[in-house]
Amino acid sequence: MNVLKSLFQSKKLIPNLIIWGGTGHAKVLAQIIHQENIGKICHIFGINPNVKSPLICTPISHILESYHNIIQTYKNLFGIVAIGEQKEQID
Repeated sequence: MNVLKSLFQSKKLIPNLIIWGGTGHAKVLAQIIHQENIGKICHIFGINPNVKSPLICTPISHILESYHNIIQTYKNLFGIVAIGEQKEQID
């Protein structure tokens, strides 16, 4: 994250960020991005159509066609992966 932050601060650009993965890891990344003032999260993508966006006012998509629309809409667009293994709790 420090490399991304220093790159954009040196050029005075605000990157638009896409997060791949729409659950807990996305929330953690969003906190870091906000605290470090790294960029603006413009969209979230996930494969599970039952998952709602973990961030207020940030849309989530589950189909590839939405991705193509997003990359045509935003400048300075970068992606961050926020996926992990979901485990069931064993009692």
